[in-house]
Amino acid sequence: MEIFLLCFLWESTLPIGVSPHGRVPFSPLYLNSIPSSFINHSVIDQPRITETQIMRIPAWSQSLKAQPTDLVDAIKARRGGTLINLDHTLLWSEPVARGWNVFLKEVRTGLGTSRKLREIGICTVALLTGAHYEYHHHAPDFLAAGGTQAELDALARVVKGDPRHSVSDPALDEQSSLVIQYAAQMTQDVHIQDELFESLKRHFDTTEIVELTTAIATYNMVARLLLALKVTPES
Repeated sequence: MEIFLLCFLWESTLPIGVSPHGRVPFSPLYLNSIPSSFINHSVIDQPRITETQIMRIPAWSQSLKAQPTDLVDAIKARRGGTLINLDHTLLWSEPVARGWNVFLKEVRTGLGTSRKLREIGICTVALLTGAHYEYHHHAPDFLAAGGTQAELDALARVVKGDPRHSVSDPALDEQSSLVIQYAAQMTQDVHIQDELFESLKRHFDTTEIVELTTAIATYNMVARLLLALKVTPES
């Protein structure tokens, strides 16, 4: 009995996705937290954030590190009155939190380019990087911008293949397919193929290309911060 308890206690201290015999795929708790059609199975053998994990740093509070009231109030105003877990991460640094709040507000709501296209690019980044927190927040934004669940299902299908080279699904129009491919090349290759960029130029003006590129690049940054610090979705 004592041996069993010792083994149980030892295994319970291992990180999610690690067994006494080595790394295993995602925790079933995580896989059950999102529809199976949204999972990029090409990356599920890599360590990813789960809703049961604890963030790598403590959640910020005024008692832990005092921050200016105007900063906290400005972030709350952008969020609709409540700080989210990402804010409780960023507020450990006043310059980071202040700059982030201003910049991300513009990228998320201040750009003139189609919000629906920006959001499908962001959702592409989220699925390809495994940033569940990002997808958790931006799939609803895509729907609010006029996107459909059928398009999200189509995105989940195409990212299981290699969207860097071709995106083809009857639920996706030509512009959405181009943005998904562009986001995939930016996320996975960094460098963009000339042929793809010429296609973008035929469908979007220069301002739209700059704004789409900025949105995709910005949320690659966000995804990397979320994953590095294991920022968990709000319950």
